[in-house]
Amino acid sequence: MFWSFKTLYLGNSLSEANRIRDILVAEKMRYKRKVIDHSNEWTGHNTVRGMGGNNFMKEADRIQYEILVKQKDYEKAIYLIRK
Repeated sequence: MFWSFKTLYLGNSLSEANRIRDILVAEKMRYKRKVIDHSNEWTGHNTVRGMGGNNFMKEADRIQYEILVKQKDYEKAIYLIRK
């Protein structure tokens, strides 16, 4: 179930998301990964992309990465990514 997972990382850095993912894979921990593209979000009457937002947004700022782990593994995962 979705609520049995907790967000371990939420940010714009692909390299950091990959580093964390590699640690979780090495430890054989289950995880979910989401990629969120903010250029398709609605702002008022139009999307960011429809208003020319892609011309002004850097790709690094436009895309956000989220890594979730099971709640029971959260403390161990925090420990592993901080050491």
